[in-house]
Amino acid sequence: MIKNSNVKIFVTLLGVALFAACSSSGDKEAPEAGAAAKNSKGAKAPPDDDAGSKSEPKKEGKVTGDLKLVTTTLSNEVAIEGSLNISQLNEALMSIEELARKDSENVSLLVTYMALLRLHGESNDLYRNVQRKAGTIGSKNPWYLLEASYGAIGRREYSLADYLLSKAEKNSGGNPVVKNAVTYATGLRYFKQGKRMQGIAEMRRASAAQPPYAPALLTLGFIAIKAGDLAGSEQYFRKALSVSPNSVNARFGLAAALRARGKGDEAVPLLEGVYKSHSNDRRVAWNFALALAETPNKKGAMDVLNRLFSMPDAGRYPNIDEKANSLMTKLSSANPLGAPAGNPGTAGAEAKGAPVKSADSAAPTAGSEESPAPKK
Repeated sequence: MIKNSNVKIFVTLLGVALFAACSSSGDKEAPEAGAAAKNSKGAKAPPDDDAGSKSEPKKEGKVTGDLKLVTTTLSNEVAIEGSLNISQLNEALMSIEELARKDSENVSLLVTYMALLRLHGESNDLYRNVQRKAGTIGSKNPWYLLEASYGAIGRREYSLADYLLSKAEKNSGGNPVVKNAVTYATGLRYFKQGKRMQGIAEMRRASAAQPPYAPALLTLGFIAIKAGDLAGSEQYFRKALSVSPNSVNARFGLAAALRARGKGDEAVPLLEGVYKSHSNDRRVAWNFALALAETPNKKGAMDVLNRLFSMPDAGRYPNIDEKANSLMTKLSSANPLGAPAGNPGTAGAEAKGAPVKSADSAAPTAGSEESPAPKK
């Protein structure tokens, strides 16, 4: 979570899952990988079964289309980008469950199903069942192995996660995106174990790769904000935007870094487009209003706050509501009739304060940002 008295951006450790019900899958069939190691308490991983076994299915499940990489959190945290409303998540799960029954050999679809179940957070047994089913037809699929590793990391089954990540890298076929995803997931595993420096080292490797891995850049950017390295944070977020121009989190991260450096005027254009596309998101409106409040456009900040107060999710973010009311009071006092402000620094003082801070586990979010998509 990134927060100070003025900025409210939620972030969390992420994984990258294959989120593509309409993707092409040409993986050779092999037996299940996920059932190989049953727990992380020093359990030995079984012998590699890539050579095949009696359980190998007779045919491949194939569909057509492009593979898409979608960032997801390890759990369905409240986040600027990608958190799923529980009713929407339940609806998506019901829909995909029906699709999975009709197309039971579609590995990509099953991986998507696994990711949604992981985000739901209350279906571990079902998650394992779907994982076993996907493993019988796609245990060589690196995206399946990565998603299964995220599930293991979330359950703190680190030996199993290591096994799955090792196998994912082995089956990457030289795909740099897969290798970077494995490196980053290894960093996540270190973070979950409390090994912060090892985690940062792995994420730096992923961020420096070619192509750079956007989730690693985002995570490192938020970590840099917490450490007070605002210039470094800005560099990470700018690089993330160059890799993934449509990333909401890259825009919010860069805006937070700029605001913390007293550059609110540069943050406004980064947030304006997000505000237009997420017009009913209270968190987006709050951050946009804060950025506007640091410019001469105090009237614009008040308009955004008024819009925020009329949004249907009132009470969902009481901390935001409280701070929004406080900011509106200050802006209204400076401009009782809503006239253009004469002194750009009056109401923006609240928004400038100490550098923005984040939690130790900072990264982008759950299921809406697409990174460059390899084709299979």
